[in-house]
Amino acid sequence: MIKNKIFKAYAERNLCYIAARKMIPKGIVVHSTGVNNPYLKRYVDCEEEVGKNEYGNHWNVEKPDGRKVCVHAFIGYAKNKKIKIAEILPLNICCWGVGQGNKGSYNSSPSYIQFEICEDNLKSRIYYKKTFKIAKNYCVYLCGKYNIDPDNIVSHREAYLKGYGSNHGDPEYWMQKYNDSMDKFRKRVRKKLKAGKLI
Repeated sequence: MIKNKIFKAYAERNLCYIAARKMIPKGIVVHSTGVNNPYLKRYVDCEEEVGKNEYGNHWNVEKPDGRKVCVHAFIGYAKNKKIKIAEILPLNICCWGVGQGNKGSYNSSPSYIQFEICEDNLKSRIYYKKTFKIAKNYCVYLCGKYNIDPDNIVSHREAYLKGYGSNHGDPEYWMQKYNDSMDKFRKRVRKKLKAGKLI
């Protein structure tokens, strides 16, 4: 059950959490982190679940890496290399994840739930399949909970192309290494939704 893989570790010191702009989710943006670090502790401040971040460069600070940025969740290695979902923002407040496009932003107009998949070195098919399977199941859960159509699941790249995000290529550059795509990802989500397996 996907719920067993989700834990909450809210980034209460992040300016985005403090702003707490309420939203009703209209879709989902799938990101990947763009760096070789599959461990949640790099981003998530929750030692009991993910281990200690020795450098203190997690996202439970006002401006992570000096930027106004925050997503709703991360997927990656928790303790003992168990892949889990760490929710760092409540799902009913706007995040600062996808940036601004020429038509607006999926951060707030309209508002999308957004999560990051922690990248490894992009060479492990096993890690890829495991993380994207959990991402699919998370999307199924979110679509069921918020009545989101799978057609409204987009990548950061697609958000940019639609005019609702900054110019990024994630996670397609990772997906294409394994003959995968967002179209295939959405089909997998829809198939599982139709099967009635929401959690």
